[in-house]
Amino acid sequence: MSDTKNIAQSAIEVDKNVYQRLKITENTIHNFCQKWQITELSVFGSILTDRFNQNSDVDILVKFSPEARISLFDLENMESELKITLGRDVDIVTKKAIQCSRNWIRRQNILGSAQVLYVTR
Repeated sequence: MSDTKNIAQSAIEVDKNVYQRLKITENTIHNFCQKWQITELSVFGSILTDRFNQNSDVDILVKFSPEARISLFDLENMESELKITLGRDVDIVTKKAIQCSRNWIRRQNILGSAQVLYVTR
């Protein structure tokens, strides 16, 4: 049995409005996360508010598996892939970068408001 099958995947109870705003399915998120070795994917920012509109970008917070070796080039490719999938600009930031940020206000705002769309258990 592969390691992937040993890890139980869990869809978090998410406000379905987020998926409607993103115009994607849970399966699309699941496949993206599997491809890029993402163990947790969250959204934050305007997507979670009534300020979200057709010109808004999507702010994504990701956490990678410990085995993942992700470069800046990989992050750029992930953003490009999601931009095509979502049809809008995307900003990806790693959870580790936010947790280590000296800007405690930004750290608190992002980590306190982020809504998890995908997590491995």
